[in-house]
Amino acid sequence: MQILSLTYQADISLTLYWKERELFYSITSDEPIPMVAMTKPSPLGGIEKLTGQDGKKIKKEYTMTILSSGRIIPEAMIGLHRADRSLFLDLTAPLQIQWKKN
Repeated sequence: MQILSLTYQADISLTLYWKERELFYSITSDEPIPMVAMTKPSPLGGIEKLTGQDGKKIKKEYTMTILSSGRIIPEAMIGLHRADRSLFLDLTAPLQIQWKKN
């Protein structure tokens, strides 16, 4: 999503939310980005718990925005937990992708 945001110079939001005990994601942008426009809210199968940087369970929703510069806000760490393993996304790290003109 960072690459799309940088390519189209547009802000893209990713929202994780609970619906009937299942975690869904939704991608949106104010700009007409074809790949984003075609994306429908979809479930993240098997995720049982979503935690914030403080380790507390996120019960409703979590939204992160990738700015047109590629920066992600809010800067935080979130955890996606399954019964057998967990995945932690560290969004506090500096921007990893940058466009350079020749």
